[in-house]
Amino acid sequence: MQHQPDFLDAISEVQGGLEVWRASKSVPRRIPPEIWGKAVRLASVFGVGRVSQALRLGYTELKRKMPSHLPVARTAQPAFLELISAPPSVIEYCSFELETSRGTKIRLELKGVPASGLATLIREVGN
Repeated sequence: MQHQPDFLDAISEVQGGLEVWRASKSVPRRIPPEIWGKAVRLASVFGVGRVSQALRLGYTELKRKMPSHLPVARTAQPAFLELISAPPSVIEYCSFELETSRGTKIRLELKGVPASGLATLIREVGN
């Protein structure tokens, strides 16, 4: 795998500190928070996989330590957006009877009425 010079420069300091820590431990200990912090900063620039491999750190552990609020690259906003809606639904045939409080009855038979028009008619008649 070919490494970019800026990656090698950036990782060498953390790599050196991690190697000193690994050589000095006699019993299993946790990696110091300072080293994890530096590894997280590198991973936010160069990627978790690349940094975990170079530093011989667990990918999952490094990924877990990554902040969830990293900035997301924004794409350009569209200059024009076309919304295509479904064709209006039409009620082929409908009939209903209305009776007022005075006992007046009316029977309506409708054909080819848009659903929105029928809803408006019912709303208006009900008032």
